[in-house]
Amino acid sequence: MSHKATKWFAGIDPPLLKAGEFRVLFHLCDCHNSNKAPRRACYPSQEKLIEKTALSNAGLNKCLNSLEKAGHFNRVRSTIPGTSTRRTYYILACDFNAETGQTSLSGDSPNSTSVEIGEKQTPLSAGANSTLEGDKLHPSGEEPVRNLKGTKEITDGFSELWNLFPRKRNEARSRKLFLEAVESGVNISRILDGARSYANEVSGTERRYIAGSDSWLEKQRWTEQEGASKLPAPASKFATPAEFYADWVKSGRSVPASAIKANMAREMIGRGLVTKCDLRSVGIFV
Repeated sequence: MSHKATKWFAGIDPPLLKAGEFRVLFHLCDCHNSNKAPRRACYPSQEKLIEKTALSNAGLNKCLNSLEKAGHFNRVRSTIPGTSTRRTYYILACDFNAETGQTSLSGDSPNSTSVEIGEKQTPLSAGANSTLEGDKLHPSGEEPVRNLKGTKEITDGFSELWNLFPRKRNEARSRKLFLEAVESGVNISRILDGARSYANEVSGTERRYIAGSDSWLEKQRWTEQEGASKLPAPASKFATPAEFYADWVKSGRSVPASAIKANMAREMIGRGLVTKCDLRSVGIFV
């Protein structure tokens, strides 16, 4: 990250950036090289930004579009000089003044090093706004990142989820799905509560019947646990949740269908705790 980009980025008020936008802009500044001409100082690939920010392709493009619209940079597609390889250059707002006579949508200025422009080359967003007022950002209207602590809370939240989940699988993908859920507005504690409830539900269950962390997050299964989490916890005389709920079924008490998932029902039948008829009698079909 160049000193010029660092100073500019540090002057941006974090509450006006969403979490994804903050990470994208940080990594764009990290790729900035102040020793190069402004029009060629920053050109990370889409793949690199996805890797660094842990955003999906759609999530990254949404952040790029909103940041460009707010006037933090302009995108220019052109070829690498002397080649036919296409590349997207990001002209950061900290370089706008260096381009004498250049607006956000204009071409090369007298102070910029010429770039070999591809045929029909245009900026990607005609609605970009290059007017900056003291480096203030335009609010997006969506839930912003409050401060750097918010990013730490997300990291700590995933670490807690990873530690408590009963079947850890594909950490990188699980982390990405967790971030996407939080960025969409899901409360971290809601996900963690669902994971704890699920871990309790499948305690003693064969591993093959337990969902992997990535699958559980992708299907947003914390929503399934919210009803079940209000049920009484298994009594101490029962070794597993399956035995506890089997006792409920056999006693004829009402059991919410959300309390007994398919994997637990199979375990209960396989261990001879209940029969399919017993389960059907309380509205659970396997």
